[in-house]
Amino acid sequence: MPELLNFIDKLLHFFTIILIAAVIVQILVQNNLVPYSPFMRSLHMGLSAVTEPVLAPIRRRLPRAAGVDFSPLVVFVLIWFTRDVIITNIAKAAA
Repeated sequence: MPELLNFIDKLLHFFTIILIAAVIVQILVQNNLVPYSPFMRSLHMGLSAVTEPVLAPIRRRLPRAAGVDFSPLVVFVLIWFTRDVIITNIAKAAA
């Protein structure tokens, strides 16, 4: 059981890193801060392909405030809650 919880924790940490990269690339692309290149396009599309299945349902329910997308913030909070509260308590109960 601890190995499974450790794997889930590492997976959530990895997804957090991918989500941070996706947010940064999204900001750069939307504000034209990077020149258009096939690399940036493929990076943006690849990161979006990984993060959109998680962000899209939240984005549909959460209204945009002044053009700002808060769905990544909601996902960060959910990941934090899962890692620090749920996984920690399950590990303590299993020990």
